[in-house]
Amino acid sequence: MRMESFEIHHIDGNWKNNDPSNLIALSILDHYNIHYQQEDYRACTLIGKKMGISSEQISILASLSAKKQVEKGIHNFLGGKIQSESNRRRVEAGTHHLLGGNQQRMVTQRRLRDGTHHFLTNHPNKKVVECPYCLKSGGAMIMRRWHFDNCKSK
Repeated sequence: MRMESFEIHHIDGNWKNNDPSNLIALSILDHYNIHYQQEDYRACTLIGKKMGISSEQISILASLSAKKQVEKGIHNFLGGKIQSESNRRRVEAGTHHLLGGNQQRMVTQRRLRDGTHHFLTNHPNKKVVECPYCLKSGGAMIMRRWHFDNCKSK
C-alpha cells in the first residue's frame, strides 16, 4: 500500500498560528505552488529542497527571495534600521557572534580538543611540505595547489 505524504499549510501565512481553522493539508506540489503564486520564494526554496528540485532551481528561488527582500528594504546586507536593530538586540542578549559568547567559546574549545582549530600547527591544513625541485617549503594545501606544478626549478 502506497502512503501519500502531506504538507501542512498555514492559511494566514503565520507559521506560529497553529489554530486548526488556519491549517490545511496539501500535497507537497500544491503547497509549493501556493507559495510560488504568493511570491513567497523563501518558502518555495525550503519546500523545493524537500521535493528534490535541482540546485539550479533552488538558486533561482533564493535569488528571487533576496531581490524581494532588497525591494522591501529588509535584506540584511542593506545595513539599514532592521539590521542595526537586530544587531543591537543580539548584542544586548549576548548572542552576537562578535562578542565571543558561550556558544563560540564552546565551539572553539571543541575544535582545540579535536585538533581541528585553524590556529593549531598540527591542523591538517597546516602541514608543511617541501618542493622536491627547489626545496621551498610551505603549507601543504597551498604548495600542492599552486607551487608544485608551477615551480621554476622543475
